[in-house]
Amino acid sequence: MTKEEHIKYWISIAEKDWKVVRNLYKSKDYVYCLFFAHLVVEKLSKAIWIKFKEENHPPRLHNIVYILE
Repeated sequence: MTKEEHIKYWISIAEKDWKVVRNLYKSKDYVYCLFFAHLVVEKLSKAIWIKFKEENHPPRLHNIVYILE
């Protein structure tokens, strides 16, 4: 996969998760809503990481601060 395809992959799955966030919020299931919102931020962070690094695979971490540094 190209760099652009990797970025599109992370953005597309973040968009799918965002739909889940909206549905969970509407159903007032706030704990899981926040969990999925965190996943969205993490996946978008990984897309940003790929954009600015030579590698096409972000680190296998969930630490958003580390990914964005």
